Amino acid sequence: MKARRATFEDLPQLTALWTLERLNADALEKRFTEFQVVEDAGEVIAAIGLQISSHHGLLHSEAISRADAGEPLRQILWDRVQAVARNHSLDRIWTGLRAPFWRSAGFTGATEEQIAKMPETFGDRKFAWQLLLLRGAEGSADAIEKQFVMLRALQMQEKEKLHSQVSVMKKVAIGLTAAVALLVIAWAVIIFRYGPKFMNRQ
Repeated sequence: MKARRATFEDLPQLTALWTLERLNADALEKRFTEFQVVEDAGEVIAAIGLQISSHHGLLHSEAISRADAGEPLRQILWDRVQAVARNHSLDRIWTGLRAPFWRSAGFTGATEEQIAKMPETFGDRKFAWQLLLLRGAEGSADAIEKQFVMLRALQMQEKEKLHSQVSVMKKVAIGLTAAVALLVIAWAVIIFRYGPKFMNRQ
């Protein structure tokens, strides 16, 4: 058995699996590239979807043909999904799947605050979602985003400070220019009034 990404050639078998699980095969057919499958001797015996949005992933539409081998097949799929998640630098994975396996894999009930950050394309936020954080809070994309926000705020402060300094320098320059102009005018008046007298004395 091996896990791999689904291909167009897998569609007939995937459709059969989805129908077996009473999933919407017509809708999922358009999204077959999201699926990872387990193949055994050319037969697709398990599949799961992983929808990706930014640093979030959504596990969905689990389909397994061999109920007696459900847990081992889920483990094979999960190992494959984790590799895909690493390749896409996912920060967290969401799921609405209810098999006990996913709890044992580390998924826990998501809080309202966490659900508020879930991509809207994943589904109704009022649903009882389960979540797995793949990285700690300090390494999460949310934390990095917050750092960028703080950096932008500091840049804005520096920009405003620079504008303030430039404004002060402009005012000083205008003041100096005005003072020099007044001195020039005063000197011209003095020359105009008293210059001839000095010339006559000579």
